[in-house]
Amino acid sequence: MSKNNKKNSKKTVYLILVLILGISVGYAALSATLKINGTSTIKSAKWSVHFGTEANDIEVTEGSVTGANVTTPAQIKAGTNNTEIEFSVNLAEPGDFYEFTANVVNDGTLDAIIGGENAVQLDIVAHELNDDTEGDEIPENSGNGKTGWSNYFTYEVVWDDTTPKRLPAVDDKLAAPVSPATRVARPVKVRVYYDKDKVNTNDDLPKKDIKLDLTFSMNFIQDKASN
Repeated sequence: MSKNNKKNSKKTVYLILVLILGISVGYAALSATLKINGTSTIKSAKWSVHFGTEANDIEVTEGSVTGANVTTPAQIKAGTNNTEIEFSVNLAEPGDFYEFTANVVNDGTLDAIIGGENAVQLDIVAHELNDDTEGDEIPENSGNGKTGWSNYFTYEVVWDDTTPKRLPAVDDKLAAPVSPATRVARPVKVRVYYDKDKVNTNDDLPKKDIKLDLTFSMNFIQDKASN
């Protein structure tokens, strides 16, 4: 091979190297670094929905049974963080009733609504008492129109700030107070009644004492739609 051919071969190799180096430099020149800087602060918050504990937050309606017929007046149940009210009364005669109003309070920083699983629930379990001993559970209505407890008993829970008064329902709101030093309260009225309008003859009356265990619950959750 001649010397001229060898020189031409070397030149070809050199040219390839220069092209590769040029491509490498070209990509390096097009690099860029992007950054986003931000600050996020999670503000303090307080969830506090409960029954009111101030004076007059629980008020018994005039005309309700009193004295020996009230074993436990309506009051906050101990150890429940003010989320349960308990009472125990005797309704001795048709027409007797026990009624009270309790304030449902939001003194936190988050709006609340009734919602979630079992948002509003009422459970009543009745037992016929035999010599101060609970007998078998008795039905709401036995079908004969006489022995079922609903034939002489009425139980009601309603908001006392609506017109007309109505049962608490899903999406009912309890807003947070505007000022942290205040609170928002909604009154709920509870009534148990030995319904005289359902008792027309002696056969309509219960023949033994009946104990009714009553549980009404409202489940409050954060109202995210208001945020």
